[in-house]
Amino acid sequence: MDRASDFEQYYFRAAPNPPPLERDDHCAVCNKYPARQCTQCRNCSYCSTECQSVDFASHKLLCKQLITLRPSPTPEHKRAIFFPENEINPRIIWVKCTADSMDDVYYEWVDVSPYLGNQKPGKFYAPRNNYHVSLIARDNLLSDGSSNNKSIIATAGPSMACPLSFRGPMVAIREVDYDTYCDISLADFRCRSEYLRCYGIPASAMPTISRGTQPEPTAE
Repeated sequence: MDRASDFEQYYFRAAPNPPPLERDDHCAVCNKYPARQCTQCRNCSYCSTECQSVDFASHKLLCKQLITLRPSPTPEHKRAIFFPENEINPRIIWVKCTADSMDDVYYEWVDVSPYLGNQKPGKFYAPRNNYHVSLIARDNLLSDGSSNNKSIIATAGPSMACPLSFRGPMVAIREVDYDTYCDISLADFRCRSEYLRCYGIPASAMPTISRGTQPEPTAE
């Protein structure tokens, strides 16, 4: 099977003018503006000490990692977050996003094989105002013998509705208009944590989600 068939889910139509990204100077917790950046990583903003306290437990997992992260190896590499299957803490990584086209369809292919292996990947999407925070996982994660992802469960916390739905290693990245990938931020990490906690909850029982997020209970 050729590469195009193997990674069909990464073929997206290119948008000539991608929509503007949601401003990261809004509060990561309540979306108020203006908000002040974290004085350490400067990659996530809060409007008050109360909101910063709400996010502290998850933010501290990656704040120092971001400060010491090595520069991107190439312009094609985008910042992402790796959720190991058998470790508690997620890690910030660089993943290579290769631009290509076929039959006038333009797309970027994300190489997550160093982290997920060579199995066909699928996605969970956490929508935000103008883009998605995409969680890439093995497509057959429920039947390939993968165990529950410890770092996903630790990140979401004890209120996670469906921990058994997330198995095997996973990678989160910011995806714009289904065709372009950008560096993930720690505000996106907050969005991803909310998504994980609410995944599988019926819409009628869904709590209020900040920053325009709304879980979509399917993997592609």
